Amino acid sequence: MSHSSTEDVPLDHPDRWASLHTLFAECLKAPTEGFVEEVRAGRLEAELVDHVDVLSLSVSDPAPPHPADRATLQRAYLSLFEAMEQPFAPPVESPYKPWYGDRSGGLLGGPPASDMENRYEALGASPPPAYPADHVALLLEYGALLLDAGAVEEYRSFLDEHMDWLPAFAKLVEDARTDEPFYDWTIETLREVVADLRTRLDIPSPTEAAVEEMADRVDGSTVPEQADAVFDP
Repeated sequence: MSHSSTEDVPLDHPDRWASLHTLFAECLKAPTEGFVEEVRAGRLEAELVDHVDVLSLSVSDPAPPHPADRATLQRAYLSLFEAMEQPFAPPVESPYKPWYGDRSGGLLGGPPASDMENRYEALGASPPPAYPADHVALLLEYGALLLDAGAVEEYRSFLDEHMDWLPAFAKLVEDARTDEPFYDWTIETLREVVADLRTRLDIPSPTEAAVEEMADRVDGSTVPEQADAVFDP
């Protein structure tokens, strides 16, 4: 996907955008007791509302639903993201994107994962072993690194290349809706934030046809036999 302009596009408050990326990355990692306490105490909402105000963001609902406890949120996480049976919504980029060759090995480890591994290697680092290199939480953290460094044009290219699948991800999350609304809220709010960023950075949004095509790739993919261990943090 190409940019609509070759000129540099400024972005105000890149440090704020970086913090917002980190916030959503934490929302999309396997839930811990500490994280659930942060949500239930209102600290996640307070931080998000602060960013929304400073960045003049328009989000449908800045108040996250409060999960009953970690066990409830963990069940929803497993059902949505690790069930490996339809309907589910893999939180990794590779299943949504074209591959160069045979996908018979399953959903994971495609070109986006290889690119992210190379990006980590260039930083002298390795992706955390708990997650695939192109897991949405790691993509958000990598984006935060670029924004913290003030590398807005590099971030712009990264956003265009590696975050265009989020609307398809949101569609699959909606199709696989669970009784726990926290992740529905998280993905929809993230989708709104990224759509706003694309507008500010003059990056065209994926078309409805492209979103459907990416979602269909997941529906038509082979589920790997060892997938239940892949996302176990």
